[in-house]
Amino acid sequence: MYLIDSANFEDIDKLWDAYIFEGVTTNPTLMARENVRYYFKHLNTLAKRIEPKLLYIQIVSETEEEMKKEVASLKRHMNHPFSLKIPATPAGYKLMRSVSGDILVTATAVTTIHQALMSVKCGAKAVVVYVQRMFKAGLAPITLIEALRQKVDAESLNTTIIAASFDGASLVERALLYGAHKVTVKPKLLEKMFQSSLTDQSVKKFTKDFTGKRNLLKEDDDE
Repeated sequence: MYLIDSANFEDIDKLWDAYIFEGVTTNPTLMARENVRYYFKHLNTLAKRIEPKLLYIQIVSETEEEMKKEVASLKRHMNHPFSLKIPATPAGYKLMRSVSGDILVTATAVTTIHQALMSVKCGAKAVVVYVQRMFKAGLAPITLIEALRQKVDAESLNTTIIAASFDGASLVERALLYGAHKVTVKPKLLEKMFQSSLTDQSVKKFTKDFTGKRNLLKEDDDE
């Protein structure tokens, strides 16, 4: 259900140790922020860290020719399973069709139901809907997710809907409630989502109320 949207080893390790995730998503922007010197080594290290869960690697190129070269490089250098994130563009659809036979394809940057369905036709097993970016552009991502989920369920499509691009927990919640199978979220937001000040206050209250009664925790044989 939850994916970590990051390429930072420290952030991923911290979350991976505390919670349960379905994998990690990366993109060119996240990789650039890490000032990666050895691109494929960094990706392999990420993939190994989260095995047997899946690492999602996004295509950097735009043209079909450059995309194919990039795929060939990934095949040569990656030593661990991964899903290839391919943009829902004309060149991207062609690439999906040519590689979906031997690579798990995830269509990314999806903003319309037609892009999503065409991606599925071209072999994508997952589609990534950019929630926050669509909102900022005046579009309706939650409506898209809901309609797409209805289509997936009605036709029993072998497709996973992944919601991405979030600024706050409320949108993550809405994406899940309206049909996203998975959400990929930045580390800082994930930490906030899994914690609650009210929960912390309740635990402290329980502990305070039990003060002086800790002897009750002893086994009967210790009495």
